[in-house]
Amino acid sequence: MPSELVGTWQLESWTARDERGAIQQPFGPSPTGLLVITADGWMSVLLTASDRPNFPTGSNPFGESAEQSAAFVTCISYAGRYRTDGDRLVTTVYVSSIPNWVGTEQIREVELANDSLILRPLPMAIPQGSIRSERQVTGHDEADGEAGRARRQVQAMANAVPLRNDLRWRHAR
Repeated sequence: MPSELVGTWQLESWTARDERGAIQQPFGPSPTGLLVITADGWMSVLLTASDRPNFPTGSNPFGESAEQSAAFVTCISYAGRYRTDGDRLVTTVYVSSIPNWVGTEQIREVELANDSLILRPLPMAIPQGSIRSERQVTGHDEADGEAGRARRQVQAMANAVPLRNDLRWRHAR
């Protein structure tokens, strides 16, 4: 399997299914992402939500607090050394947008079919109450703009525990 994984993959879709079978799209209907798997044992992945807004022109180039919050919850990235274990891809995380992942192993079930790759993180359970509201984070109401929209996406994921995620990829051309 390792040689079949090597290459650059583009994200086609990300769906999450809760224990009742309800399907969600955590990053919207058209998320973007790249997965790069090298022959010498490294991988890197970047996922972003649909329609991420730009920071306003002329403002702080890194955005203001609410904009940074919206950008953070609509982007996931990590990279590290990988190995395969049966039908699983195990990555020892070297760097990540989620600081708690550094030094951990991220395990994904792998399904290969023709030019498609499906990665399934092991079902995750997010403790209820672990995701703070936008008001707690920034002092603004969750309905406030893009930060509120992004925060609601993450809250929807947290309300559907445990999640079974399917990330479908195709070889980049």
